[in-house]
Amino acid sequence: MDVQKLVVPLSAGGYATLTFPEPVTPERVRMLEEATALMLEALRDGALARQAEQAGAIEHDSWAVHA
Repeated sequence: MDVQKLVVPLSAGGYATLTFPEPVTPERVRMLEEATALMLEALRDGALARQAEQAGAIEHDSWAVHA
């Protein structure tokens, strides 16, 4: 493929852009697919952990206020 830039529209607005330093081959697409899946999973897990921490802090604060 002769692709060097991929621009993906995001549902919340804005764009995510991925730039390739060299022409894309099927092997590079496979490697990118695996790396992207791992990266997105890590980001999602980190976001969920932060949400859980925030929810825990809110719950703790509600007990402290009414104690």
